[in-house]
Amino acid sequence: MALACLIGWGPAWQAALAQSPGASPSAPAAAPQRVATGTGFFVTADGYFVTCFHVIVGSQSIALRNLKGQTFPARVVVTDRVNDLALLKAEGSFKPLPVGASADMRRGAAIVTMGFPNVRQQGIEPKVTDGIINSFSGANNDPRVFQMSAPVQTGNSGGPLVNMEGNVIGVVASKLDAAAMARETGDIPQNVNYAIKSQYLQELLERAGAAEPGLRAGLPRPLAGEKARVVDIVPALEEGIALVVARSQPATAGRAAEPAAAPMAPVPEGLPDERRERIARLVTEYRLLQRDLGRMGIEEIALVNQVNSLRLMLRFDQGPPAEQRQSELAAAAKRLEDVGTRKAETIRRMNELAVEVRQLQAQGRGST
Repeated sequence: MALACLIGWGPAWQAALAQSPGASPSAPAAAPQRVATGTGFFVTADGYFVTCFHVIVGSQSIALRNLKGQTFPARVVVTDRVNDLALLKAEGSFKPLPVGASADMRRGAAIVTMGFPNVRQQGIEPKVTDGIINSFSGANNDPRVFQMSAPVQTGNSGGPLVNMEGNVIGVVASKLDAAAMARETGDIPQNVNYAIKSQYLQELLERAGAAEPGLRAGLPRPLAGEKARVVDIVPALEEGIALVVARSQPATAGRAAEPAAAPMAPVPEGLPDERRERIARLVTEYRLLQRDLGRMGIEEIALVNQVNSLRLMLRFDQGPPAEQRQSELAAAAKRLEDVGTRKAETIRRMNELAVEVRQLQAQGRGST
């Protein structure tokens, strides 16, 4: 089953991400620090900052770079692995973006986003795109996300999805896995992208506010009054967003939330039998993990629906006794967290396999 693929990890803009083609895999001591990029935005003037969890997972240090070229170190305040959100904190004075209600959005409503896709190839200037809300759910009917038509690419994850009033109503997170869909259906999906609804961001901010004095009071009030043109939305976005630069060590760390490209390239001719057999075993393991990942995705969606239903019953005092509902909710939330952990471990192993296969194939091409 084709699922959404995450788009948070952009190529490094300052340092090598992986061994160069000519590097020998037998020299692990030379492995460089991993540097990956994503997008995010400030929600308070004193530096509370939102991005996707998968952008910063596994990082040892995080820096935020604004449009003026200023860089600010950031710390992780709280994360929501299940809904793929993270709240960071930087020191300084910033222009925040107001968070609005995703429940107020209509199908077909105009939206705008801005981010830092593929910074090595496309540069570190932010890119703005616009589109509409296509649907109120995502892949496999995931109720946590909007489907949107605004084009996004690797590095856009964590960026704000903004309505024409200038309020954040979602956080850009993923897109439909085009390669998986092509394999399953023979057709390549076009511009099917997803953003986490601001409802889940507001819940995260409310939870963080209990431990972070001043956070709730620092959140700007949502804006009112639709603007007629995208160009009228852009100035606030330019001031409110920042490039996220996450560094991790060793080179395999910090990649747990992004599946690597499947190591399906042809095995070079002339490889020793032992190396060809090793590649075949690695590819087989990768495919099995890929299948397991799809199953975990389906399990995760079912648990999300269960948790949401139990929360609604508690809110409106419906169904079984409250104590029983609380117990069921806690159990479902724990299972959901466990699925998230298993997914992260599975994807980390998939990335390790992909790196090793690429190294073995590069040896076969005679890289120097």
